[in-house]
Amino acid sequence: MIQPPELESPEDLAVWEAITAAAGGDIDTLGHLLARFPHLANGSYFYTPIIHFAVREGHAALVDLLLAAGADPERNGYYGVSLSEMALERGHDAIALLNAQCSMPNAQCSMPNAQVCVLEPV
Repeated sequence: MIQPPELESPEDLAVWEAITAAAGGDIDTLGHLLARFPHLANGSYFYTPIIHFAVREGHAALVDLLLAAGADPERNGYYGVSLSEMALERGHDAIALLNAQCSMPNAQCSMPNAQVCVLEPV
């Protein structure tokens, strides 16, 4: 990915680092960033939340980390599908994305009492 100029300022550098960590599967960097800047759990760039990049690339551990830090499991910016649907479309069935209701029409929750659940094809 190419860093956009508007994310080069010192204030916005953490957002860029979180995006690249989420996309690249770097759980250590993302964990350190979230510990230092908790608001990054719901951070975004150009209406695309940081969790979107982890879901898109299939990094389930990073998705779990972001959800545990407070990321919104259904916010996917301007994209036409939810994060849950995007994960399923990309074949990332094991990504934990939903709350306890787990109301996806094409999935069932294997952990009905959990805070998040793992999507499984039906």
